[in-house]
Amino acid sequence: MANIALRSPQFKHIEVPSTGVLSTTCTVSVDGVLRYTLSKNVTPSKTVNFDISELARDFLDIQYNDSYIATYVNISVSLSNMSGLNGAGSIVGSSVTFTDNGFESYGTFEEGANPSSIGDRTAPTILIASNNYTSTPSFTVFAPTGK
Repeated sequence: MANIALRSPQFKHIEVPSTGVLSTTCTVSVDGVLRYTLSKNVTPSKTVNFDISELARDFLDIQYNDSYIATYVNISVSLSNMSGLNGAGSIVGSSVTFTDNGFESYGTFEEGANPSSIGDRTAPTILIASNNYTSTPSFTVFAPTGK
């Protein structure tokens, strides 16, 4: 399970075969509940992408306090190539499933799309980008008095 940054694009993809596929369906489940079913009509022999970052971020319940415990959601995305238009027909080939933990965090410009920003960072710095230009990271955080 990857830790992904939901404030940056998170693309899930599947390859479309050269024949027999007219659309691709994407189901997004958050914390075990099916939340979205999306479909795209597709071109043969291409890769189809779905950006799920904002969809999953809708279900984050951020509680700002002094405990520094990161809030996340469990995300399961399933992509299926379909024989009909608009997600109709039967599944062609195998479905692809992605499971991730989504955090309210940003990737960096250098990471591009699909950043997994939690990696080597520790609380409470997971919500802000580190200063990689000095030997000792420094941060500026604006917070209410007493927090």
